[in-house]
Amino acid sequence: MTQPLRWGILGTGMIAGKFAGDLKHTQQGSLAVSGSRRQDTADAFAAKHGGR
Repeated sequence: MTQPLRWGILGTGMIAGKFAGDLKHTQQGSLAVSGSRRQDTADAFAAKHGGR
């Protein structure tokens, strides 16, 4: 069996949030990291959706 694809998301807007939320419902991928221009929004996104 192949390992799930580990995703990195740049940006913490509405589309990124929807995508990260949908990743929770699949076994083929998971959120590994996320990034943003602002540390506080990156931290909040990671706390809500997982990843680092």
